[in-house]
Amino acid sequence: MSPPRATQEPTTSSVRGWRWFVGGNRDPLTLTPENWEAFAKDTDFRPRFVLRQLLDMAERMIPAAEKVLAELKGTEADSKLLALAVEDIVQRCTAVRAWSA
Repeated sequence: MSPPRATQEPTTSSVRGWRWFVGGNRDPLTLTPENWEAFAKDTDFRPRFVLRQLLDMAERMIPAAEKVLAELKGTEADSKLLALAVEDIVQRCTAVRAWSA
């Protein structure tokens, strides 16, 4: 008898095919503070705690991503895709930071 397997949706490279929900929202490009507050309630965390954690991560991820990009510049790992990934990280983190403004 084979072990049970978890059922998952097919893997996709599209962001719109994201398999997880956050506060009822399946699209990571449109997550809002309200989605994260709903997530907090669903998982028995305090909403303020979750939002503070998100803000803290956003604050730390921007310089970390930019540091990686700078350190890899001119190496074999340097690529346009890496620059695009860092740009995306910065945009998303900037959006999260704006929630507290």
